[in-house]
Amino acid sequence: GIVLAARRGGSEAGKAPTWLIGLGLIIVWQGVSVLFHMGVDHMPIEKAFFFSVDTGLSIGFGSVRVETNVSRIFNTIHVMIGAGGAGALLAIFASSLVEASRDAASDELAKALIPLSEERKTGIGTRVVENIESAIPVSLLVVWICLGTAYGLVYEEWE
Repeated sequence: GIVLAARRGGSEAGKAPTWLIGLGLIIVWQGVSVLFHMGVDHMPIEKAFFFSVDTGLSIGFGSVRVETNVSRIFNTIHVMIGAGGAGALLAIFASSLVEASRDAASDELAKALIPLSEERKTGIGTRVVENIESAIPVSLLVVWICLGTAYGLVYEEWE
């Protein structure tokens, strides 16, 4: 179900692609945290963004801190959601790769048994696009982590 939707971009029965749903959830998850820290901890947006990524993925460099118990409780919940979400995205990606490998092996066996036809020539590119679509959620997660780290390097003046 989920893996197939991830591989095919979720086009079955008009559903949104799994990677798009994952991206939306990441934006909401991080956006809520950024808004929380801007409102409760009075952080500027760039500091709230950095802190959201830093705590949400449990990287925890410790260069930005909160002082209130409400913020500490919020961050604990934020980390638990982030760890679960990152784990789920990685599981979907890994399952998608396994299924894609099985499909590719089965396709290769079928192709070896039939003569080269126009249908065989045109089906190869479709599989590549499906595999790229299944890598999008993990790629977005990596980009998000890199943005937070780059921000830390510049704003926090890490050496």
